[in-house]
Amino acid sequence: FSIHPVADSIVVMDRSKGTIVLGSDLKHVRALPRSLSMGPALLLHWPDSVLVNAQRRDRPGDMNPFHVVSFRGSEPTILRSFGAEREAPTNPREFVNLRRVIAASASRGLWSAEYNRYRLNLVSMDGQVSKTLVRAPNWFPNEPTPMNMNEPPPPHIAAMYEDSAGLLWVFTRTAAPTWKEGYPRVGPGAREVSVSAFEMDKLYRARLEIIDPRAGRVVTRHDIDAHMIGVLPDGSVGIYKTTADGEPYVEIKRLVLRR
Repeated sequence: FSIHPVADSIVVMDRSKGTIVLGSDLKHVRALPRSLSMGPALLLHWPDSVLVNAQRRDRPGDMNPFHVVSFRGSEPTILRSFGAEREAPTNPREFVNLRRVIAASASRGLWSAEYNRYRLNLVSMDGQVSKTLVRAPNWFPNEPTPMNMNEPPPPHIAAMYEDSAGLLWVFTRTAAPTWKEGYPRVGPGAREVSVSAFEMDKLYRARLEIIDPRAGRVVTRHDIDAHMIGVLPDGSVGIYKTTADGEPYVEIKRLVLRR
Protein backbone atom coordinates (compact mmCIF):
# COMPACT_ATOMS: atom_id res chain seq x y z
CA PHE A 1 0.00 0.00 0.00
CA SER A 2 1.02 3.67 -0.28
CA ILE A 3 0.20 6.69 1.89
CA HIS A 4 -0.24 10.22 0.51
CA PRO A 5 -0.81 13.31 2.69
CA VAL A 6 -3.06 15.76 0.80
CA ALA A 7 -3.97 19.11 2.42
CA ASP A 8 -6.00 18.10 5.49
CA SER A 9 -6.54 14.49 4.35
CA ILE A 10 -4.59 11.27 4.01
CA VAL A 11 -5.09 9.04 1.00
CA VAL A 12 -4.28 5.35 1.48
CA MET A 13 -4.04 3.22 -1.66
CA ASP A 14 -4.00 -0.52 -1.15
CA ARG A 15 -3.48 -3.04 -3.96
CA SER A 16 -5.99 -5.48 -2.48
CA LYS A 17 -8.49 -3.23 -0.64
CA GLY A 18 -8.83 -0.16 -2.85
CA THR A 19 -8.52 3.52 -1.92
CA ILE A 20 -9.41 4.97 1.50
CA VAL A 21 -9.51 8.66 2.38
CA LEU A 22 -8.95 9.66 6.02
CA GLY A 23 -9.46 13.08 7.60
CA SER A 24 -6.86 14.97 9.61
CA ASP A 25 -8.24 13.21 12.69
CA LEU A 26 -7.59 9.85 10.94
CA LYS A 27 -11.33 9.14 10.78
CA HIS A 28 -12.79 7.49 7.70
CA VAL A 29 -14.07 9.95 5.08
CA ARG A 30 -14.78 7.74 2.09
CA ALA A 31 -13.63 4.62 0.26
CA LEU A 32 -13.40 3.77 -3.42
CA PRO A 33 -13.68 0.20 -4.70
CA ARG A 34 -10.78 -1.79 -6.10
CA SER A 35 -11.55 -1.59 -9.80
CA LEU A 36 -7.85 -1.75 -10.71
CA SER A 37 -5.11 -4.09 -9.57
CA MET A 38 -3.33 -0.97 -8.40
CA GLY A 39 0.25 -0.57 -7.24
CA PRO A 40 2.29 2.56 -6.46
CA ALA A 41 0.79 5.98 -7.23
CA LEU A 42 1.83 9.60 -7.72
CA LEU A 43 -0.77 12.22 -6.85
CA LEU A 44 -0.44 14.76 -9.66
CA HIS A 45 -3.55 16.72 -8.63
CA TRP A 46 -5.83 14.99 -6.16
CA PRO A 47 -8.50 13.80 -6.83
CA ASP A 48 -8.66 14.66 -10.53
CA SER A 49 -5.32 13.34 -11.73
CA VAL A 50 -3.44 10.45 -10.12
CA LEU A 51 -0.77 8.43 -11.91
CA VAL A 52 -0.93 4.79 -10.89
CA ASN A 53 0.90 1.62 -11.79
CA ALA A 54 -1.87 -0.85 -12.42
CA GLN A 55 -2.96 -3.83 -14.45
CA ARG A 56 -6.39 -3.28 -15.99
CA ARG A 57 -8.94 -5.87 -14.92
CA ASP A 58 -11.35 -4.88 -17.70
CA ARG A 59 -8.73 -5.18 -20.47
CA PRO A 60 -6.47 -8.22 -19.92
CA GLY A 61 -4.54 -7.48 -23.13
CA ASP A 62 -3.61 -3.92 -22.15
CA MET A 63 0.18 -3.82 -21.77
CA ASN A 64 0.31 -0.24 -20.43
CA PRO A 65 1.73 -0.22 -16.87
CA PHE A 66 0.84 3.44 -16.21
CA HIS A 67 -2.59 5.06 -16.01
CA VAL A 68 -3.77 8.57 -15.19
CA VAL A 69 -6.89 8.14 -13.07
CA SER A 70 -9.56 10.43 -11.64
CA PHE A 71 -10.82 9.60 -8.16
CA ARG A 72 -13.45 12.34 -8.02
CA GLY A 73 -16.45 10.09 -8.66
CA SER A 74 -17.77 7.07 -6.82
CA GLU A 75 -15.38 4.83 -8.79
CA PRO A 76 -11.91 5.48 -10.25
CA THR A 77 -12.04 6.58 -13.90
CA ILE A 78 -9.10 5.95 -16.22
CA LEU A 79 -8.35 9.08 -18.25
CA ARG A 80 -5.44 7.71 -20.28
CA SER A 81 -2.83 4.96 -20.29
CA PHE A 82 0.78 4.78 -21.49
CA GLY A 83 4.15 3.07 -21.19
CA ALA A 84 3.58 -0.23 -23.03
CA GLU A 85 6.91 -1.91 -23.81
CA ARG A 86 5.57 -4.84 -25.85
CA GLU A 87 2.54 -6.24 -27.62
CA ALA A 88 0.01 -8.40 -25.80
CA PRO A 89 1.07 -12.08 -25.74
CA THR A 90 -0.64 -14.38 -28.23
CA ASN A 91 -0.55 -17.21 -25.69
CA PRO A 92 -3.30 -16.51 -23.13
CA ARG A 93 -1.35 -18.49 -20.51
CA GLU A 94 1.73 -16.27 -20.78
CA PHE A 95 2.04 -13.98 -17.76
CA VAL A 96 3.35 -10.45 -18.30
CA ASN A 97 4.34 -8.69 -15.10
CA LEU A 98 3.36 -5.01 -15.31
CA ARG A 99 4.25 -4.32 -11.69
CA ARG A 100 6.54 -1.31 -11.36
CA VAL A 101 8.18 0.76 -8.63
CA ILE A 102 7.82 4.46 -9.45
CA ALA A 103 9.06 7.85 -8.24
CA ALA A 104 8.32 11.42 -9.31
CA SER A 105 11.05 13.25 -11.22
CA ALA A 106 11.74 16.97 -11.60
CA SER A 107 11.90 16.29 -15.35
CA ARG A 108 8.07 16.19 -15.30
CA GLY A 109 8.21 12.48 -15.81
CA LEU A 110 8.77 9.52 -13.54
CA TRP A 111 11.38 6.95 -12.65
CA SER A 112 10.24 3.39 -13.22
CA ALA A 113 11.76 0.04 -12.28
CA GLU A 114 10.62 -3.53 -12.44
CA TYR A 115 10.25 -5.22 -9.08
CA ASN A 116 12.97 -7.82 -9.72
CA ARG A 117 15.31 -6.06 -12.19
CA TYR A 118 17.75 -3.30 -11.24
CA ARG A 119 16.95 -1.35 -14.40
CA LEU A 120 15.82 2.24 -13.81
CA ASN A 121 14.01 4.08 -16.62
CA LEU A 122 13.26 7.80 -16.76
CA VAL A 123 9.88 7.92 -18.51
CA SER A 124 8.06 10.99 -19.86
CA MET A 125 4.32 11.43 -19.40
CA ASP A 126 3.78 10.24 -22.96
CA GLY A 127 5.66 7.00 -22.30
CA GLN A 128 9.03 7.82 -23.90
CA VAL A 129 12.15 6.51 -22.12
CA SER A 130 14.81 9.24 -22.06
CA LYS A 131 17.37 7.55 -19.78
CA THR A 132 18.10 4.04 -18.56
CA LEU A 133 20.38 3.12 -15.65
CA VAL A 134 21.33 -0.54 -15.22
CA ARG A 135 22.94 -2.00 -12.10
CA ALA A 136 24.25 -5.56 -11.86
CA PRO A 137 25.57 -6.01 -8.28
CA ASN A 138 26.41 -9.57 -7.30
CA TRP A 139 23.78 -9.51 -4.52
CA PHE A 140 20.87 -8.70 -6.89
CA PRO A 141 19.84 -11.53 -9.27
CA ASN A 142 18.27 -9.25 -11.94
CA GLU A 143 15.84 -11.96 -13.03
CA PRO A 144 12.51 -13.32 -11.82
CA THR A 145 13.32 -15.65 -8.93
CA PRO A 146 10.52 -17.66 -7.32
CA MET A 147 10.39 -17.64 -3.55
CA ASN A 148 11.52 -20.91 -1.98
CA MET A 149 10.83 -21.21 1.73
CA ASN A 150 14.00 -23.26 2.16
CA GLU A 151 16.12 -20.38 0.89
CA PRO A 152 16.54 -16.67 1.70
CA PRO A 153 13.95 -14.49 -0.05
CA PRO A 154 15.31 -12.97 -3.29
CA PRO A 155 16.11 -9.24 -3.22
CA HIS A 156 13.77 -6.80 -4.93
CA ILE A 157 13.37 -3.07 -5.45
CA ALA A 158 10.96 -1.67 -2.86
CA ALA A 159 10.84 2.10 -3.43
CA MET A 160 12.55 5.06 -5.08
CA TYR A 161 12.77 8.78 -4.42
CA GLU A 162 14.38 11.65 -6.37
CA ASP A 163 15.71 14.38 -4.05
CA SER A 164 16.04 18.12 -4.71
CA ALA A 165 19.59 17.65 -6.02
CA GLY A 166 18.39 15.18 -8.65
CA LEU A 167 19.91 12.16 -6.89
CA LEU A 168 17.91 8.96 -7.01
CA TRP A 169 17.46 7.07 -3.74
CA VAL A 170 16.81 3.38 -4.48
CA PHE A 171 15.60 1.19 -1.61
CA THR A 172 15.85 -2.57 -2.01
CA ARG A 173 14.79 -5.35 0.32
CA THR A 174 17.34 -8.06 1.07
CA ALA A 175 17.16 -11.15 3.24
CA ALA A 176 17.40 -10.52 6.98
CA PRO A 177 19.52 -12.76 9.24
CA THR A 178 16.20 -13.95 10.70
CA TRP A 179 14.67 -14.87 7.31
CA LYS A 180 13.88 -18.45 8.36
CA GLU A 181 11.59 -17.13 11.11
CA GLY A 182 9.69 -15.00 8.61
CA TYR A 183 8.27 -17.87 6.57
CA PRO A 184 4.94 -19.33 7.69
CA ARG A 185 4.64 -22.89 8.87
CA VAL A 186 2.67 -24.85 6.31
CA GLY A 187 1.52 -28.43 6.28
CA PRO A 188 2.64 -31.01 3.73
CA GLY A 189 1.00 -30.63 0.34
CA ALA A 190 0.00 -26.99 0.87
CA ARG A 191 0.01 -25.08 -2.43
CA GLU A 192 -1.17 -21.63 -1.40
CA VAL A 193 -0.17 -19.42 1.51
CA SER A 194 -1.71 -16.06 2.41
CA VAL A 195 0.65 -13.08 2.20
CA SER A 196 -0.47 -12.10 5.71
CA ALA A 197 1.10 -15.33 7.03
CA PHE A 198 4.60 -14.04 6.24
CA GLU A 199 6.40 -11.99 8.90
CA MET A 200 8.01 -9.40 6.65
CA ASP A 201 10.01 -7.74 9.43
CA LYS A 202 11.82 -11.05 9.98
CA LEU A 203 12.18 -11.81 6.28
CA TYR A 204 13.69 -8.54 5.09
CA ARG A 205 16.15 -5.76 5.79
CA ALA A 206 16.52 -2.65 3.63
CA ARG A 207 19.48 -1.53 1.54
CA LEU A 208 19.73 2.02 0.21
CA GLU A 209 21.79 3.06 -2.79
CA ILE A 210 21.93 6.73 -3.76
CA ILE A 211 22.62 7.11 -7.47
CA ASP A 212 23.71 10.13 -9.46
CA PRO A 213 21.74 9.68 -12.73
CA ARG A 214 23.86 12.24 -14.59
CA ALA A 215 27.15 10.52 -13.77
CA GLY A 216 25.60 7.05 -13.79
CA ARG A 217 27.28 6.01 -10.54
CA VAL A 218 26.43 5.03 -6.99
CA VAL A 219 27.24 7.89 -4.61
CA THR A 220 26.84 5.90 -1.40
CA ARG A 221 25.30 2.72 -0.03
CA HIS A 222 23.76 2.10 3.37
CA ASP A 223 22.17 -0.96 5.00
CA ILE A 224 19.15 -0.32 7.21
CA ASP A 225 18.66 -2.94 9.92
CA ALA A 226 14.87 -2.84 9.73
CA HIS A 227 11.95 -3.65 7.46
CA MET A 228 11.16 -0.56 5.38
CA ILE A 229 7.54 -0.41 4.23
CA GLY A 230 7.68 2.69 2.03
CA VAL A 231 8.86 6.21 1.23
CA LEU A 232 6.73 9.33 1.68
CA PRO A 233 6.71 12.12 -0.96
CA ASP A 234 9.19 14.17 1.10
CA GLY A 235 11.69 11.30 1.26
CA SER A 236 10.85 10.22 4.80
CA VAL A 237 10.97 6.46 5.33
CA GLY A 238 8.39 4.30 7.07
CA ILE A 239 9.97 1.63 9.28
CA TYR A 240 7.92 -1.29 10.60
CA LYS A 241 8.39 -1.90 14.33
CA THR A 242 6.69 -3.65 17.22
CA THR A 243 6.32 -2.79 20.90
CA ALA A 244 7.51 -5.05 23.72
CA ASP A 245 3.97 -6.50 23.73
CA GLY A 246 4.13 -7.31 20.04
CA GLU A 247 1.91 -4.46 18.85
CA PRO A 248 2.96 -3.21 15.40
CA TYR A 249 3.55 0.45 14.61
CA VAL A 250 5.29 2.53 11.96
CA GLU A 251 8.18 4.84 12.77
CA ILE A 252 8.80 7.70 10.33
CA LYS A 253 12.46 8.63 9.82
CA ARG A 254 14.13 11.26 7.67
CA LEU A 255 17.40 10.14 6.13
CA VAL A 256 20.04 12.77 5.34
CA LEU A 257 22.96 12.48 2.92
CA ARG A 258 26.10 14.00 4.43
CA ARG A 259 29.10 14.45 2.15
